[in-house]
Amino acid sequence: MGKLARSLSFKQLCWIDEYLIDFNGAAAAVRAGYSPKSARAIAHENLGDVYLRLASQSYLQAQRLDATNPGVAPKLTLLRQLFGGAAPARATAPQTDKALPPSPAASASR
Repeated sequence: MGKLARSLSFKQLCWIDEYLIDFNGAAAAVRAGYSPKSARAIAHENLGDVYLRLASQSYLQAQRLDATNPGVAPKLTLLRQLFGGAAPARATAPQTDKALPPSPAASASR
């Protein structure tokens, strides 16, 4: 999980482990130590938090790969607002052994 794991609480990470057993969010919440009374609500909230963090990482990676994509910046702005002004979890660029070919724009400017 890497950076996603660092952006979630310990209890949320426990919930994820339990959720992957049977994909029952409420039961996973109880097994992870949440109150049975609030288990269903916690399950929905945790799943939403995981999706938001994954979306944040995906949009950051998309921005790194194509900084001219106009659709990414507004989505990142919305995510930053949802995270209370804090920057969302940052994705790291993939490590490859091969160099990427130059972009068409870089080739045209030579």
